[in-house]
Amino acid sequence: MLKIIKNLFQAFKEKEVDISNKPIPCINCGACCSYFVVSFDNKYNPQVPLNKIIYYHNGKSVMKGTEKLKGRCISLVGEIGKSCYCSIYNNRPNVCSDFPVWLKNGKQNPKCIKARKYHGLPALGKE
Repeated sequence: MLKIIKNLFQAFKEKEVDISNKPIPCINCGACCSYFVVSFDNKYNPQVPLNKIIYYHNGKSVMKGTEKLKGRCISLVGEIGKSCYCSIYNNRPNVCSDFPVWLKNGKQNPKCIKARKYHGLPALGKE
């Protein structure tokens, strides 16, 4: 019985795929930087410039401009969907650097799709 359960688990487990050939549209997108609240723990992000953040209690911060859903990060430069970049890219919060466009199963991150859709941008490929 245990072997059957183990085989079923393996059959339904999502497989990791090679996503290295998938397009990374971030340099001309900017949708996530102007859609989500960018909240992070100061303790793990001492590199983020102090003039770019708003402090909350207990060591939490939010990037200026993203205090509310669908706000635009103060560090985003350019036109969304055309040509964008992060002015503090090397010092951005971990929530930004950890945000995946593609999931390990090869599908586009639904959060990325949602942000792009809000700005009138299409999904990035076959789902």
